[in-house]
Amino acid sequence: MPHLTFTYCPLCATALIEKEIHTIRRLFCPGCQYIHYPQPKLVALVVIEHEEKLLLLKRNIEPARGLWNFCGGYIELGETVQEAVIREAKEEANIDIQLDRLIGIYGGEEGSNVVAAFHAQLLSDQVSHLAVQPEEASELAFFAWEELPTLAFPVHYQILRDWKAIKL
Repeated sequence: MPHLTFTYCPLCATALIEKEIHTIRRLFCPGCQYIHYPQPKLVALVVIEHEEKLLLLKRNIEPARGLWNFCGGYIELGETVQEAVIREAKEEANIDIQLDRLIGIYGGEEGSNVVAAFHAQLLSDQVSHLAVQPEEASELAFFAWEELPTLAFPVHYQILRDWKAIKL
């Protein structure tokens, strides 16, 4: 069973038990019949290319602190995936982007997040507006394909392979 997030029912505070429901063991409340359905979080990220180089952020938070990743983050309740990725680029790098295309949807297996990856263009000359947000990143930099640093998450390599295949 995946990591248990509750001990007590979030609705009535009765101690939860494990029960097989729809062939999967789930947390169940014998008091009010609440069933806990753990779900992966949805993450939106963006591959931003400028002058044949990719924009990456050096993570200043766990997990994978000190490694590099794309602009991106969790989708907030009430926003679209597209709005989320545009917001994340603004929050993390102080840039405005124009989404180009969806690269793909990744993950979800073994409790991982589901990642929606997009490609985007910078609006006007946004490179001069780049500014690191120290709460999440310690550095921003553009890297050529052959100079890419170690990326924070395995899914980033899959996204890069798919983006490169689309470009060709």
